[in-house]
Amino acid sequence: MIRRVVLLIFGVLITCLGMVLNTRTGLGVAALVSLPFAISQMTALSLGTATAFIYIIYVVCQILILRKIQIKTLLQIPFSYVFGAVLDLYQRVFYFEADSLFKSILFLALAILLTALGAYFIVTADLIMNPADGLIKETSVIAGKGFGKTKLVFDCAIVGLTAIISFAATGSVIGIGIGTVVSAATIGNVISIYAKHLNPWFQAGQEV
Repeated sequence: MIRRVVLLIFGVLITCLGMVLNTRTGLGVAALVSLPFAISQMTALSLGTATAFIYIIYVVCQILILRKIQIKTLLQIPFSYVFGAVLDLYQRVFYFEADSLFKSILFLALAILLTALGAYFIVTADLIMNPADGLIKETSVIAGKGFGKTKLVFDCAIVGLTAIISFAATGSVIGIGIGTVVSAATIGNVISIYAKHLNPWFQAGQEV
């Protein structure tokens, strides 16, 4: 249990760091945070608050899919606020921007690796799911597909929805760039790679 709690904490910290780093690339925000980012740019809400709002919607979607209310699912609501607070903290601390193409690519690669690793830790901890990952996990079970592949489809769908909403509201696409597309296309696959190489280690630890 202690290791699971530690995994959850590190998962949140690493995922948020990856998401914020993605916003500093100048190439577009992370796929998963693209919708909250667009909402924050169109309103007075901070990125963290907008993320918490969207995450609560994801919790409601899970309840509808499961057709029942579970404590584990409801705990994702306070999790959403904590996650949003960490995002806002990182936004204030990491205020730098990439000032060259090389740094942009470097930041993007690091952001993808961190976001995928954080998501993997949260899912592996299996205590309180990130609401987005929780929705992806429930969808993957119903679809009979792996988590990584389902996340790839989910991320691409969110990017598409963000483009539609932001363009309809402002006449331009907000926050989406080549970095967003790359993150949407790769994070799910990177999670699958982490799972392939780290699952045996975690399973061996559980057996001990």
